[in-house]
Amino acid sequence: MKDIIVNDLKEFFRDKSSLFFTIFFPIILVFILGNLLEMWNNSETIVGELNIAYYVDSNDDYKVKSIEQFLKGLEKDEAISLKKLEKLENSANQYDSIIALSGSPMEVTLYKGDDDTKNNTINAIMSSYLELNDKINYVMSKNNNQIPEITFKDEYISPKNLGTNRNMIDYYAVTMTVMIVFMTGGIAGSESFQSLRKNNTIDRLIISPKSKLSIFIGKMIGFSPMIFVQLAVVMFVSWKFLKANYAASFLGNIRLIMMLIALSYALISFSSFLGILFNFRTQAIMMPLMWVTMFFGGTFSREVYVEKITPLMPPYIVQKAAFDLINFNRFELVNKITVVSLILFVTFTLTGGYIFSKRRETA
Repeated sequence: MKDIIVNDLKEFFRDKSSLFFTIFFPIILVFILGNLLEMWNNSETIVGELNIAYYVDSNDDYKVKSIEQFLKGLEKDEAISLKKLEKLENSANQYDSIIALSGSPMEVTLYKGDDDTKNNTINAIMSSYLELNDKINYVMSKNNNQIPEITFKDEYISPKNLGTNRNMIDYYAVTMTVMIVFMTGGIAGSESFQSLRKNNTIDRLIISPKSKLSIFIGKMIGFSPMIFVQLAVVMFVSWKFLKANYAASFLGNIRLIMMLIALSYALISFSSFLGILFNFRTQAIMMPLMWVTMFFGGTFSREVYVEKITPLMPPYIVQKAAFDLINFNRFELVNKITVVSLILFVTFTLTGGYIFSKRRETA
């Protein structure tokens, strides 16, 4: 297994075209896209007007009136419009968000729209109010005399300094890192077994004392140096020389790197599985597939967003997880992708190894 890993590492550094397209090309793109396209790709998003509706189906009159009074108070802001609905049916596409008050005791359900920025804004407004309301109810249950001592603020949401000024360099530093993960992972695995067949190297591996399963697993682990070198070089150069900002904390950056490494292993094991399953160059399928998903996933421009298509693209989901962590210190989606990637890696590695051990390879 050690020999396989060392051999794969030597081949990686020996192939000049692979070095260029997997390390230097993404860095060049970060510089070009981050600087030259700043005028077309705004790194900040304007919330704009909020068109909110609410629906009441609750007998909890006290809480309903309390929230209704709060919602009507929002209309003092010229950018917020509010409407009370008689029914929920056929109303989803007419508003940025719908707030449903139902049940007894009353529960608040927020039906989100398609605009993530507006969804986050409305969610922040409602979360701020409900958190304050819960605290007031708790104080009232303990001691009503303390209520006059509570001071209120009119702003339920206010700008927050994220700790650094974000720009398009930051955006492309993330998306180009995601690009090399998908391009390398989606192609390298399947191509490696095809090259072994082409060079008849696979025959020497098969007749060696090692089992086919250990050979296959060794090939998977053999990609580790390539993964680490790619991520380390691209992220370090982007941070050190292009002044890109990743996560603000050391832990955040470690979690981001862990997600990218786990995803790389998952993609490589999947493409290797295809390379074993089909006796032809699956690169012809994987390469256009990766480019299409990255294009519609907003990897090359944040302005590319197609409803019902973009949110389903794997690169978009990974980029969203990265930006959630970097901008808002949210780890939920990063953790999910990391766990799912590791599960897929183990599944495809064991399945591919089993198929490889049972098949008879021919040169």
